[in-house]
Amino acid sequence: MGAQSSKKKKKRTTTKDTFGKKKEVSNKRTDVERGEGGNNIVNMASATPWIKQDINIDNDMTGAAILDNGRLLISKNGTKSLLLMTEKGKVLSSLSLGDYTWGIKMIDCADGAVVVQNECLQFFTVTKRGILKGNTLNVPVLFDFVFLDNFYYIGGDKKIMVHDNVLCHERDIPVSDAVGYMTNRDDTSLCYTVWGRRNVYCITTDGMPIFTYTHDTLRGTVGVTVDQEGYIYVCGYISKNVHQLNHEGNLQRIIFDDLPERPYCISFNRRGDLALIGCIRKILLFNLT
Repeated sequence: MGAQSSKKKKKRTTTKDTFGKKKEVSNKRTDVERGEGGNNIVNMASATPWIKQDINIDNDMTGAAILDNGRLLISKNGTKSLLLMTEKGKVLSSLSLGDYTWGIKMIDCADGAVVVQNECLQFFTVTKRGILKGNTLNVPVLFDFVFLDNFYYIGGDKKIMVHDNVLCHERDIPVSDAVGYMTNRDDTSLCYTVWGRRNVYCITTDGMPIFTYTHDTLRGTVGVTVDQEGYIYVCGYISKNVHQLNHEGNLQRIIFDDLPERPYCISFNRRGDLALIGCIRKILLFNLT
């Protein structure tokens, strides 16, 4: 036999993810994987104890919100409708909207709006009986909007349209690309993605740039949101992962580098104890307490 190599083999472990597929995971992470916060990638195997529900759906979902009572609002692009569901996936009510639906935002505990692409913001109210259709703001919105400090910031083609709380147009904020999904970082700034790119942009509500985030492991940026502690989350549709950024726009950690489906959106409830990742045909609901 030949002489033994003096090089030590990297220690590896084998774990099993939520969906039963074995995957090799190195015990040692690179600096890029660890991020500036020094935390490892969170994969599906390590997140298993926090998964409250794993719901399969039969059409593309492109937006979601968690209500205070734990029920879910789902934007189903494939059926051009808005669904009210229990946390176990039972459909309680639906609202047909006639065209492709995208981002959802709750304005208060019962009232919200959903984007109908290139047509309008469709307002609605959630009651015990289901979803009631409300006013319509006809505006060339693409994918998403933000309600902040009594103003609606509505993503359009190379602009963010600003309307007041009685839906009167105030002004436009020019941007360099068509606006994808949106969130507010705080009371004075917005974050948005450009559909299918690699970037997340942060600007003031006056349009001044704050930061641009990009990363080699983030591809196909879509949904973006902020949690109660101010961390920013962005979904990589092509890279099938979620990046967590700090308030300054630096990578904190990569969450879920092995999602079973391509993620469109991520949402938290107002108490911060439930999180939802909406994938193309799957809803993952996490209990954070």
